Amino acid sequence: MAFDEKTWKEKVKERLKGWKGRMDKAGAESVYGFIAGSALWPVVDAFKEGDLIAPMMELGKALGGVGTNLLANLIQKWKDQGADETSIAKQLAEETTKTPDLRKELDAVLEKLDAFALAGNTLPKKDQSWFASALQKELQALGNWGKFQASITGTGVIVQADRGGVAAGKIEGGVHITKKIYNNSGENKKETAKTRYLEKLRQRCSVLPVAALGREEGTEEDVSLEDVYVQLDTSTPIPLSKEEKKAREKEIHRFGREMEDRPLAAMEAAAQNKHLVLLGDPGSGKSTFAKQLAVVMADACLTRKKLPAGFSKPLLPLFITLGDLVPDLEQLKPEGKSEDEQDRLLTEVFRGKTRQILEGFNCPDFAEELEDIFTEGSALIIFDGLDETPESLRLKVREFLRAVKRSYPKVERILVTCRVRSYGKESSLSGYVHHTLSQFTKE
Repeated sequence: MAFDEKTWKEKVKERLKGWKGRMDKAGAESVYGFIAGSALWPVVDAFKEGDLIAPMMELGKALGGVGTNLLANLIQKWKDQGADETSIAKQLAEETTKTPDLRKELDAVLEKLDAFALAGNTLPKKDQSWFASALQKELQALGNWGKFQASITGTGVIVQADRGGVAAGKIEGGVHITKKIYNNSGENKKETAKTRYLEKLRQRCSVLPVAALGREEGTEEDVSLEDVYVQLDTSTPIPLSKEEKKAREKEIHRFGREMEDRPLAAMEAAAQNKHLVLLGDPGSGKSTFAKQLAVVMADACLTRKKLPAGFSKPLLPLFITLGDLVPDLEQLKPEGKSEDEQDRLLTEVFRGKTRQILEGFNCPDFAEELEDIFTEGSALIIFDGLDETPESLRLKVREFLRAVKRSYPKVERILVTCRVRSYGKESSLSGYVHHTLSQFTKE
């Protein structure tokens, strides 16, 4: 039987039968770790049988919006060691308390497979209250209770919300966790999928790895982009307006002369230019700015915060790391085809990546509406890390970006980030304005 999402879920459902008895017998204490181990066991088992490609593809789909790949390495290790269910569960219970990225990957898998729902539904009524209580306690300690939070209403229905998703199920003599469902009525369903997408994108772009901030991994909570972000300037000088000159009169004494210009802010550059390449040295903040812009726009679409100056309306953001497209672009052979056919093939790579992101965010229902938004134009498409693609592929990446631009001419903003030294002949983009980020100063 081919290994796909359906068979994976079926195998997990079968594996979870009698899971509590096995957990008690093994002396395992973590409900989260044991269910996570059971959810991953079909992949481990497939590896042991020599089936590698299909399970890894399904795992990749589940982790599409996470951005790390720790589980794949662990699964290979378990396969090589011949690990059993108990040892896997205990290792996961231990590692998730120390490694936030691993916990995010597990959360994505558990959510994709509805593993908590499957586990709860296998329990007898007498154990369902214990299950809900034990799971809540663990998830709160891990810091991911908000993703799976459940509360009991006075009508005897469990309602589980994840900012845009609603799950419900009857309680009969106990408590069980049900899978998330969405309002299937027309516009409500679309709006729910859109909200879920924006929330997931915001979450993905907001959290910074603690290692990047000089902290030891696993010893601190995740750091929000909002906690550390500072406004960035470009090296492009622009004249001061009359109002700015008046406001800066006090600085004349400091500099000994009247200031005639100031640096163009990165946010201003993004607001003023439909097609922008943001250049910078390593560590100058290119990707951080791109993520911040995506977060700001997601917030605006969710009606949380006002727009930055220069933007007339919220633009729905899409964030793509160009390096993630390398395998698909390497396989594509557009040579010898007409320009229109090349554009079609290259744009299909873009659409395929977009669908993958939506699947990773668990909102594939948003695909059709998102395509309509790109066509209509109220969107911000961010391509991060042009310099992180191989030089041998740079020309094809440039053609890919050109194809997206031609296929969606009404998209209001497209932003590409790249290191200064990598933006040469093979990677320069026609029809784009480029600005370079200023280096940080101590002031």
